[in-house]
Amino acid sequence: MKKFLLSFLLLTFPFWASGAPVTPPQNIEAEVSDFAFTSLRGTEVDLSAMKGKVVLVYFWATWCGPCERNVSFLKELHEEFHKDGLEIVGISLDKTPGRVTGFIKTHSLPWPQYVQAPKSPTVPSKKARLALAASGEVAVPFPNDRPLHKAVKSIPTRWLLNKEGVVVTKHAHGNLKASVRELLAPSPSTGGSE
Repeated sequence: MKKFLLSFLLLTFPFWASGAPVTPPQNIEAEVSDFAFTSLRGTEVDLSAMKGKVVLVYFWATWCGPCERNVSFLKELHEEFHKDGLEIVGISLDKTPGRVTGFIKTHSLPWPQYVQAPKSPTVPSKKARLALAASGEVAVPFPNDRPLHKAVKSIPTRWLLNKEGVVVTKHAHGNLKASVRELLAPSPSTGGSE
């Protein structure tokens, strides 16, 4: 038992001694509502510009069986509510955009998709990304030093944002259609009737 414990500590020491954070950032909801990226189809997507719409952020991966089983339901949801102001944004936890692109084509997914690419030498530093963002020249994606996979504990995960861009739930399962319908309904303060 002592040998096992010693081996375990020696093998795991580099991970816990590195000081790398093991918990998601405390402000992840605020970052998601300000998330901007270029989708795999080349369109610019900015969640902060989607205020006034209800947004479903769908964390998924091509290798996830339950994620694939969700596709039909999400396409039905999109078809039913998109005209009323529902946007779906897919965030794939795959490491290769090619697999995601193939999945999108096979399943005819109409909403924008983002892939958290692994950190590589070609990714600009955080300082360079901030300078580019300040210049207004590029939409800076979610930084690689704050991986999206740390925002969720399991997939598929659905976050639902209200018309103000606030995350109202990080567990949008159950009766999602009713939740979307309720969030899309005109509020009495805007002069709408229910």
